[in-house]
Amino acid sequence: MTPAEFEAARAAGQFLLSWYSHGLGYGIARTAAEDLARNSIVVVNVSRTVIGWAEELVDKVVVLHVTAEPAELARRIALRGREDAADIAARLAREVTVTTRSAAIVEIANNGALDAAVERFTAALLGLAAARSESAR
Repeated sequence: MTPAEFEAARAAGQFLLSWYSHGLGYGIARTAAEDLARNSIVVVNVSRTVIGWAEELVDKVVVLHVTAEPAELARRIALRGREDAADIAARLAREVTVTTRSAAIVEIANNGALDAAVERFTAALLGLAAARSESAR
């Protein structure tokens, strides 16, 4: 959506959570709240800066923190073609600490083959789903 459409959607309350990062607007649709109310697991990609807000909105938050080495991140960001070299350097220079109030943090390194990182990510999700099923019994 255009920036104006994003702002209109934000003003209309269409997002459960929304933020700006790197000059772009991001939002999690309000319908995610309906899924949470049905006790569904909801997976969203968010900025580290909004984890605290998510913790205020949701009873249980688990952060799957996907990381990569700076050189690999620079290469991937450059391939997207949205930022110039100075923007990429500034982005990589930012503090990358993930902080939470109560959410568990699961670290997933994504430095090598994409398939390996996908397997680690999927295993983490399946582990969380299994733990949730066990606690529901």
